Amino acid sequence: MPVLCPRHLSVLGAVVLLTLACGAPAAPPAAPAPAGAAPTPAAGAAPPSAAAPTAGALTKYTIGRIGNATFHSPFYISVNKGFLREQGLDPEIVVLPTPQQIAGLVSGSLNVSVSSTDAVVLAVAHGQSLRQVMGYQSKWPYNFIAAAQYQRIEDLRGKQIGVEGINVSTGRLTELLLKRYGMERGRDWEAVVDGNNPDRYAALTNGSIAATMLGDPYNFQAIDQGYTNLGSVEDLLPQMDFQDWTVDRDAAQRGAQSLVAFMKGMLKTYQWLYDPANKEELVRFYEDEFKLTPQIAEQAYEANIPGKMWDENGRPNRAAIQALIDDMRSDNAFQDLPIPTIDQIVDETYLQQAWSQLGIQP
Repeated sequence: MPVLCPRHLSVLGAVVLLTLACGAPAAPPAAPAPAGAAPTPAAGAAPPSAAAPTAGALTKYTIGRIGNATFHSPFYISVNKGFLREQGLDPEIVVLPTPQQIAGLVSGSLNVSVSSTDAVVLAVAHGQSLRQVMGYQSKWPYNFIAAAQYQRIEDLRGKQIGVEGINVSTGRLTELLLKRYGMERGRDWEAVVDGNNPDRYAALTNGSIAATMLGDPYNFQAIDQGYTNLGSVEDLLPQMDFQDWTVDRDAAQRGAQSLVAFMKGMLKTYQWLYDPANKEELVRFYEDEFKLTPQIAEQAYEANIPGKMWDENGRPNRAAIQALIDDMRSDNAFQDLPIPTIDQIVDETYLQQAWSQLGIQP
């Protein structure tokens, strides 16, 4: 998978570059629709109805995710338990920072990704044809973790704080949180771009940053090692959408059959994860895959399963997405750009087809 833009590039900067570059014809999707798929509709047309996949060769399907964490269990389980292969797909999972995910969707090198909703909203404001087609996480899975000498958020004034990127995901969340304590980036604290969850954990434990937002299992591990838990982000900030399954609208129309097949596989994955009968197997998987102690693995399970980390029926949380758009508007995140409406962000057409084919009544 080629590197599409620098890791330190903000999503706003990445979208600007993509907008300039998109005068050239778009690259075709990495995974074409299987034989028999509906012909390509005109841009903006209603998505075609997707039939169930036919037997035959598997269709390559490239899926992007951010980082490595137990809250990304759906990726692991969908592959390890064969739920995507059952739907005729050969999944390839690619780990990319948020700006590269956005670029990958636009260029066609990714079929679908779990992308930060704030990044998607900004991309749409810049004219990119991205859509969130299935819910993933409306909850923020992070704790704000600091070195042991910092016992209050106010103690971080003048310090370096690790983020995934500027103006996106943990970068934006950190700015929102510290503004509540009268602290502005650049004036009262310095943002250090350290990448994804394991990279930020490494930066914290080697002492190069004073604090960062960490998701599981690294938040639980850091707390167990004596670092200060300054609070759960879910408790420190109002509820807003975090990240959802995202596609390029036009590529999704061309590959509707594969997209619906993907959703069916993920819905079966969610059902498996939330089945209490699978707890022992899932906890053991956490221990083996992430090299966790039984205690930390159990904490991760409690956060993910009883904590309802994922949108079980896949329905995007429109209220949480709208709350995010409103917050971005109040924070002048759009500057002079047109502010997208919720219907320019969310498209449930394919999800409804997946529900229908699986007999799900959400």
